[in-house]
Amino acid sequence: MTGLAQRTEIRRCGKPYRTEEEARRSKRALAGAEVVPCHCGAWHVRPVKAKTAAKGSAARDTGPDTLTRAVVCNRDGNCCAACGKAVPAGSWRSIQHRVARGHGGTNDTFNLILLCGSATSPGCHRICEDRDEHMHGQGFWLESWQDPRAEPVMIHTADGGVTAWLTDDGEYSGVNPLAVTA
Repeated sequence: MTGLAQRTEIRRCGKPYRTEEEARRSKRALAGAEVVPCHCGAWHVRPVKAKTAAKGSAARDTGPDTLTRAVVCNRDGNCCAACGKAVPAGSWRSIQHRVARGHGGTNDTFNLILLCGSATSPGCHRICEDRDEHMHGQGFWLESWQDPRAEPVMIHTADGGVTAWLTDDGEYSGVNPLAVTA
């Protein structure tokens, strides 16, 4: 029984090292694991766990900065570019990345557009998140290989709509800024 009790003790504690120096020279410790003393009188090496965000803490914001958001909202007149609905600060609104960040999209103004709703609430942004082909055809979301500077957007206006290109300086252009003129 003593042998079984010893194996259970070792299994519960992990591999024991007689000295701290011996534990520090082990492959696991040299690879970044932590050397700790144990109640069994030996030293053990255990992996260091990555720190996770505290429950309820906010996720890291990787979206556009405050100034860029303000430029986009001003350019779009604080209205959803897809449906024309007013979306003032404090209401459900989102800055849509036309080429998604996960697909190489940037936080430049020519890749951003103001839409009503969010990814989890009703509105035009939710429709884009669902990869609606109609929204793709209007330029509100693009494939990773598409250049947002070269692809126009169908902006909703009081008169119906207008095709426009988004520029580097946060404005609309009636002509493709990348088109070569002869």
